Parts: sequence; C-alpha cells; structure tokens
Amino acid sequence: MPDPLTLSVLGATALTEGIKFLYSQATELLKQRRERAAKPAKPVDTTALAGELEPLEADDDVASQVEAELKRLRHVLQDYVDDIVPIDPKDRELLEATDEVRRLLEAVYGQRITFRGEHRPESGPLVQGSVDALEVAGYVAAVRAKTVGGSATVQGAVRTEEVKEGGQAIGVDIDRIG
Repeated sequence: MPDPLTLSVLGATALTEGIKFLYSQATELLKQRRERAAKPAKPVDTTALAGELEPLEADDDVASQVEAELKRLRHVLQDYVDDIVPIDPKDRELLEATDEVRRLLEAVYGQRITFRGEHRPESGPLVQGSVDALEVAGYVAAVRAKTVGGSATVQGAVRTEEVKEGGQAIGVDIDRIG
C-alpha cells in the first residue's frame, strides 16, 4: 500500500491545490457517471501536477466498483476545499483520505497522479499487472500489450513457485513502445 505521507512533504499551498484537483476530478467523474456521458473527462486545472495526464478515459467497471467510496471520500474533503477547515500537511487523516481519493482516481483512469514537489513518479499513463500462480505450464504475462505510449509507466510482476518445461512467466511483454 502506498504511503500517504508522500503528500506530507508538500507545503500547505501545494497540498491545497492537490486536494482541490482531486476533489474536482472526483466530482467530474461522478457527474459524468450520473449523466452517462461517453466522452473522456477533461482534467480540471492541472498546474498542481508533476508530469502530464493523457486524456482521462474512465474504466467503467472500475468506476462502478469505487463509486460509493469516492462519494464518501469526496465529502470528507469538502470542508477543506471550501476553506472551512484549514489544510494541515501534518493531519494524517486528511493525508490518508487525499491519498485514497488519488488511488481510486488512478485506478479509474489508469494514470498516476503526482503533485509538484512530491517524491514519487510523475503523473501520466500507468499500466500495472501482476500474476500469482503456483505453477506455469504455458504462457503467462502480468502485462501483455501490442503498443504502449512512450510516456507510460509500465509495471508487471509474476510470482510463481514453478515454471514447467516449455512454460513462460513474463512480467511485461510489449511489442512496441512509442
């Protein structure tokens, strides 16, 4: 599980911008789902981000799974966004709620969301996969793609106790990058 304390290195101003970004993106996603809009979501002000996001296309299955939790967490952040409660970079509960909203949005959009000044890989496309198997007798890949954009972060991991003769266990299998 990622450490929400990576957010604690941000000053109050940068953290405020980041929380407002996540809150706005969560709001846009929830509105889009309510309206059943098919077009990609447009990111709100991205000046708080390190790196660049690709157009935001929600994975509807993932969005359905996280919708209730995203609504709950959006309410947790609301008083901070509305400047009713001051943002304190040492407030662990706030950092955990903020990081959880981020992780949910990252899962829905398949992209990493990182704020300027934060110590983690920059924002952008993210492809992750993992396989846990006792044994592999054929071909298994955590991530298999024909083409991955040059700015994407790709992570794949395979854990297995045994690869049988003729079997292949591959973390990342990509035909073309770029």
